[in-house]
Amino acid sequence: MTLNRFHRTMISLLCGLVLLSPAAAVFGQETAQKTAPATSAAPPADAGSSKVVATYSLGEITQAEVDRLIGVQLARLAMQRYELETRTIRQMVSERLLRAQALKEGMTRDQFYDRYVTARITEPTDAQVEQVMKQYRSQLPKDDGDARKLVRQALKDRQKQRLEKALEASLLRGANLQITVEEPRFPVRVAADDPVRGPADAPVTIVEFSDFQCPFCSRVQTTLHRIMETYPAQVRIVFKNMPGQRHDRAKPAAEAAMCAGRQGKFWEMHDWLYTHQKTLDDDSLKAEAKELGLDMDAFATCTSKHQTMAQVEAGLKEARELGLNGTPIFFVNGRMIRGAQPFGVFDDAIRSELKRLGIAAPPTAPAVREASKPPVTGPAGKPVGAGTTKKD
Repeated sequence: MTLNRFHRTMISLLCGLVLLSPAAAVFGQETAQKTAPATSAAPPADAGSSKVVATYSLGEITQAEVDRLIGVQLARLAMQRYELETRTIRQMVSERLLRAQALKEGMTRDQFYDRYVTARITEPTDAQVEQVMKQYRSQLPKDDGDARKLVRQALKDRQKQRLEKALEASLLRGANLQITVEEPRFPVRVAADDPVRGPADAPVTIVEFSDFQCPFCSRVQTTLHRIMETYPAQVRIVFKNMPGQRHDRAKPAAEAAMCAGRQGKFWEMHDWLYTHQKTLDDDSLKAEAKELGLDMDAFATCTSKHQTMAQVEAGLKEARELGLNGTPIFFVNGRMIRGAQPFGVFDDAIRSELKRLGIAAPPTAPAVREASKPPVTGPAGKPVGAGTTKKD
C-alpha cells in the first residue's frame, strides 16, 4: 500500500466516511467540466416498457423484458449519476456563495476560506494521536515516527472536512437551494411472504432492509412508528431481513421474528427485538415467544430446524442484487433513503409521492417538521450524523 493510499484509508477510518476524489470536495474551482410471487414497490413502468427493442427469428424482445433482467443494474448506475450530479450542484452553489460572501466581506476567495477553515484547524494533541495509534496500530507503518506523522495529518484533515461541512451548511442555510434533478427509482420487489405493516392498497410503500442487531436500525424505529401514526391510510412498511456477518445474533433474531410471523406475531417480536438488542440469546427469544402467547412447540421446531432461513436469505440475496452494503436502507416507492434519517426526510419523500399521485396528504405537526430539518449531507448524499451499519 502506498503512503498516499494509506493516508486516505486512515482519514476514512477516522471520519467514518467514504472519501471522495478531489473533484468532489465541498469547495473547488468551477471549470467547464424468485421465491414467491412479488410485486414492485416502485411505480408502474411507463408505456415505453412495451416498446419492441429487438426482433429475431423466433419473435421479439420488449423493453420490459430487458428491464426485468437488468433493471437493478440500470438503477444503480442511475443512482451513481444522480449522486454525482447533485453533489456537483451543491459544490458549484457552495463555491459561488463562498465567493459572493468573500466579496461582501472585502476578501478574496482564498482569504475567506482560510479565515473560516484553514485558520481554525488546530494541531492534534499527543493524547489524540496516541489514541488513534493504539486503535489502528496494526494498520500503521512499523516506524513510530512515520505512523504518528500520518495519524497527525489524518486528524487535521478530519478537522478540515468538518469545518468545510460547517461552512457549507452556513452558506446554504439562506440560499433556498432547490435541486430538481429527478431521483432514480429501484425496482424493489415485495414478496408475498414479506412482513407488511399498513394497508395493502397504500399508495406509498416503504421497503426497509434492516438488521436486528444494528443500532441505527433500532434508532429509526421511533421514526417509522411516527410515520405510521401520521399516514395510517397512505403508507405501508415492508420489512426485509439483512443481517450482517459481524452481528452474531442477527440471523437467529431474524429467524425468530419470521417464525413468530408464522403465528401472526411478527411485528410484536420485531418491536421487542429492537428494544432488547443486548439480550438476543436463545433463552431470551424463547421467553419472549412465550410472553407473546406463541405455540412453543411450533416455535421451537421452526427455529431449531431453520424453517424460515430461506426467507432471511432471500432478503440478503435481494440486498446484494441491489448493491446495498449497510443498514438500515429504505426505498420509498423505489426512491432510496440511506441510514437512520429524521422524520422530516421520510415525510418529504412521502409527501412528494402523494403529490405526484394526486393524493392529499394529512397535516404534519409543526413541531415535528422543525425537529427534523434535512441535515447537511456528506459523501454520496448521506446526511452527516445519520448512520448506517456497514456490512461485510
